[in-house]
Amino acid sequence: MTSAQTKRKTAEHKPSLAKQNYAPRVIGGVLMAVMLVGALYANLTPTYIVFIILNCLIWPHLARFHSRVVSDEKAAEYSNLHLDALFYGTWFAVVGFQVWVVFALLIVNSLNSLILGGIKRFYSCSACLIVGGISGGLLLGFDFVEQSPLITQVVAASSIYLYCCNVGFFNRKYSGQLKRSRDKMRKQNQALIEAKNKAEQGSRAKSEFLANMSHEIRTPMNGILGTLQLLEQGNLDTESKHLVSKAMYSAKSLLTVINDILDFSKIEAHKLELEVAPFSILETVESVVADLKSATHEKSITVETDIEKSCHPIWLGDAVRVRQILLNLVSNAVKFTHAGGIQIKVKTMQDQGRNGLSIVVIDTGIGMNQETQKSIFSRFKQADSSTTRKYGGTGLGLAITSSLVNLMKGEIDIASEEGKGTQIAVTLPLAQADSNKVGAKSDKDTLPDFSSIKVLIAEDNKVNQLVIEKMLEKTGAQVDLVENGWLAVQAFEKARYDIVLMDIQMPEMDGLEAFALIHKVNSNVPIIALTANVMPQDIAHYKALGFADHIGKPVAMYSMFKAISRLI
Repeated sequence: MTSAQTKRKTAEHKPSLAKQNYAPRVIGGVLMAVMLVGALYANLTPTYIVFIILNCLIWPHLARFHSRVVSDEKAAEYSNLHLDALFYGTWFAVVGFQVWVVFALLIVNSLNSLILGGIKRFYSCSACLIVGGISGGLLLGFDFVEQSPLITQVVAASSIYLYCCNVGFFNRKYSGQLKRSRDKMRKQNQALIEAKNKAEQGSRAKSEFLANMSHEIRTPMNGILGTLQLLEQGNLDTESKHLVSKAMYSAKSLLTVINDILDFSKIEAHKLELEVAPFSILETVESVVADLKSATHEKSITVETDIEKSCHPIWLGDAVRVRQILLNLVSNAVKFTHAGGIQIKVKTMQDQGRNGLSIVVIDTGIGMNQETQKSIFSRFKQADSSTTRKYGGTGLGLAITSSLVNLMKGEIDIASEEGKGTQIAVTLPLAQADSNKVGAKSDKDTLPDFSSIKVLIAEDNKVNQLVIEKMLEKTGAQVDLVENGWLAVQAFEKARYDIVLMDIQMPEMDGLEAFALIHKVNSNVPIIALTANVMPQDIAHYKALGFADHIGKPVAMYSMFKAISRLI
């Protein structure tokens, strides 16, 4: 460290009140001693000399020592200020209340108490000054010296001047120090603002990266899952159906990983919002069991559902997120269970007069120790590295589950024993809904009849064009395909269409610009955003612009059919 840096650091260090007052008190004591000797030169006795030495030359050091040994240094220094004032008042009587000496000591007391203690200490020190003067007068007599000798006036005036110079010097010194402290704080605040801006930029860059990666992954995933959905509808032999089923499961697992990463990013940024709508817990459980049927069949394990008879069927909440919680718990149980099975228990929970939904998932899997249980809901955490190698997974599923439960103000508890299995209980304080508010479950295996409608599809990816066209051909719909927004506008102007499926990111003219132009031609024709942009802010933006609906890629065939059916 250089000497310049050392000096700068020393200057920036804020001194204590005792240290700040020490030098002015020492210099002031010396000047006061000179002034008292000048005032008492004609009657200077050994006793006066001793008291001048004690008060003016030794007391400043005793005051500093007192402040340093006491725990509350600030309170000790304020006490010293009051003692200073008491001594000044006593000297009034010693010098016979000579006007110049009294005036000088009044100025010294005022400067010290105001600068170091503020207006409150000024008043209290002035009171001590008066008490000191009265006490000294009672002890030594009130012998007023009407006219101070010339030498006393000169010494007193000089002492006042020198003391004021002394105070001014130290004030300048500490004012400069205060200015440097303010400059340092200003720089630190600026650094904090810059750090905050960089963090926000990093967060935005992260969100944009995730959105772009999601789009780029979902576009080819649409071709994979779409093709597999079409193959499932074909006349396949047993082996081919088995292979397609495996491929569908793997593709959905990959999509789950993508969704988990996006969900966790939204949870971290506090941007995940919950919907509140009636949903059927029975359908939710059936849906999860159906999704995992292939995996449980392959491992020869059972999945049993135990829904209490008194359990209310319809609840108010976010059906997608409740399903996600259950799917994460059950799929995790399937992953770590090799023999036996999984049991899903659902019942109505009543706690202090409030209703709620209780979901318990019990498995006969490998279980876990106490240490693992403490960290199992942390992000990217699994039992150990061998667990990842053997079973796979990102370690995000249960972390997201825990976050979703907390977001719903619910509770999640785990009980497990190595080699015997695991039980995870979730309680969600949801409200019950009227059973009539949820419509009858539609049969997703029934193809709708779209033979009377004409559909315009704007999609630049050749594979996705083929997949979506083949999906709609099964319904009998008349389909026209174009590969960019400009061609979509031209096609719409030349022919009549009942509905438009519009990709967003396309060459030459994107979907948003094409939507605006088509909307001007005929605003009555519904336009659906068919895109891999699935972030909540994207969906909200499209609907705010006037899009009739949003279908995310990869396209779920029957979900697309339902969206079209609602609009035509």
